[in-house]
Amino acid sequence: AGLIYYIFDVIPDDIRIAFIFDQTEKAKVKIEIARERIAEIEEMAKRKNSDAMETARSEHNKQIREVEEIEVDDELEVEEELQKHILVLERVIERIRTDNNTNNDNALKGLENALNQSSKVLVVVEEERIREEIKEEGIKEIKGEGTPESERVISEREIKEEAEENVEDIRERIKERYGVSQVIGGRR
Repeated sequence: AGLIYYIFDVIPDDIRIAFIFDQTEKAKVKIEIARERIAEIEEMAKRKNSDAMETARSEHNKQIREVEEIEVDDELEVEEELQKHILVLERVIERIRTDNNTNNDNALKGLENALNQSSKVLVVVEEERIREEIKEEGIKEIKGEGTPESERVISEREIKEEAEENVEDIRERIKERYGVSQVIGGRR
């Protein structure tokens, strides 16, 4: 009965997404759906239903992977939604950790996996935002308004390093703003 309910729970999500044509909005809705799956993982942990937990985790990761594949118009909006999502994940992980229930080990592993997946997508979105800034800066330079190319960050390695630093700064701001005792998934 649980699987049938779950199928009917995710079908409306698929229909809802099918009718969203703005790519940024579609990515934000997929993150929202992934966040719903996190709540389901936490609930299934309480009920000790590991099969349903795994199904919800798998659906979470599917939604987050699809966010990475969407070419959005506003990377910053998607980044902000991913940051909120990661904050929710971290708080749920913290609650399950402090629960001291060994039956929650699978839930904890699944949530940590979801956190890693979400963090990777956040870095990819940030890299894309930096690439767009570089492209815009190049257009300004052609028009005589921008920074000369020799002064811009242009290598893939530099883009990745800058994205990771920006994400780490974001994670620290989240930690300070919301008082999260341990920010998981960031660079150490």
